[in-house]
Amino acid sequence: MSYNKLMLIEVPEIFFDNPKVLKLNNLTMLHYFNRVKSEPTEVKINQHLLLHIFHGSKVIEENSKSLKVDAKESLFISRGHYIISEILSFDNACFDGIMIFFDDTFLITFFSKYSDLIKNKKMKTDSDSLLVVQKSSSLHDTMVSMNAYVNQKNCSELLLQLKLEEILLQALQNDSSEYLYAYLTHLYSTGLLNFKTLFDTQEFSDV
Repeated sequence: MSYNKLMLIEVPEIFFDNPKVLKLNNLTMLHYFNRVKSEPTEVKINQHLLLHIFHGSKVIEENSKSLKVDAKESLFISRGHYIISEILSFDNACFDGIMIFFDDTFLITFFSKYSDLIKNKKMKTDSDSLLVVQKSSSLHDTMVSMNAYVNQKNCSELLLQLKLEEILLQALQNDSSEYLYAYLTHLYSTGLLNFKTLFDTQEFSDV
């Protein structure tokens, strides 16, 4: 489906002026809430995104593919351009969810810290840019607790990073199909390639 004259927004940058946004070293987090009918919007996502929906649904279109994600489901979105819209929940006429943006550095650190995740497993060379995580009540509860931390004004960066690590480990534990493993290892290997390219093509006077 094609749309004319869509407004292009860039995330997470568009949220930086919002006082409720937590902008950390390698992470940006916010509790996103909307009560207004959403029109399809062209979105450029500049960091990888983990979205967990509490109420309503999200529709994401990429090229000719369309994906609808419902309440209590989680979605990974890699960097890129998408057409995104929201469907308000029927019971309370709102959409809300927690948005966690993370960069390659966070993911490389995560896999280095938990190296057993990739030991003796073959790296994936390609993967879809969108991945819905299998619905899980335990993962939903963890996302709710994560959102409580995000809504606190004074929460340590280390604790938030550990909470995201917990979420990834929990999701990977539930990943019987290994689709999530393939997705994250693709992002990880791409991030490593990006860093290698940076150091191979740039001259640094000091490290």
